[in-house]
Amino acid sequence: RAGGGDVTGLALAAPDGTAAWLDTAELTPEDDRALAAWLADEAVGKAVHDAKGPLLATWSRGWDLRGLASDTQLAAYLLRPDQRVYDLADLVARNLRRELAVAGSGAEAGDQAAFVFDDDSAATDSMIRARAVVELAAALEAELDRQGGTRLLREGELPLTRTLATMEREGIAVDADYLDRLHTEFDASVAAAESDAFAVLGRPVNLGSPKQLQAVLFDELAMPKTRRTQT
Repeated sequence: RAGGGDVTGLALAAPDGTAAWLDTAELTPEDDRALAAWLADEAVGKAVHDAKGPLLATWSRGWDLRGLASDTQLAAYLLRPDQRVYDLADLVARNLRRELAVAGSGAEAGDQAAFVFDDDSAATDSMIRARAVVELAAALEAELDRQGGTRLLREGELPLTRTLATMEREGIAVDADYLDRLHTEFDASVAAAESDAFAVLGRPVNLGSPKQLQAVLFDELAMPKTRRTQT
């Protein structure tokens, strides 16, 4: 649901390539406390892909996610805001020239063009993605440094992620009566503008129809035509 979620498993990876998978259902109370403390530790930098979802999920479990040093989705957006999608697999292929793969899926052990583990399972898939995020975060951070965008990511986008997640979890307060008054005022303004236009034209037309407006403005009223622009 919006503003919620849960953590059923957690994949972690380190810069040296080691990775681990945790099934939260198997955590002891001591394990749970230790993991919660690590996740909330501001001094431990963490890289995540699309952090808002994991942030909401950790909150739902009573944990917190702090020390966020990179969100690879946001970093990729800052570098190439014209892209339509920022899927992790696509970003890994584009920036690392590698693919998210497991042994038996066309990648062999030692294949430097893939992230390879020994078996194909949900846990393995998550660890592959975790390793990819670590390497991708480093590559994107280097590119952001070259373009002068690191400060925007760390001081602007990452803190905003937490704000947006809080808004999604808590909701926002609105003045319904004030919005109703605005609605009435806008409707009245639109009706008045339509009435004035119909008075000038001498008849009603569909102001929402580009074809009818073109005929009225350029053919009947002989207004000067302007160069077409893309919208």
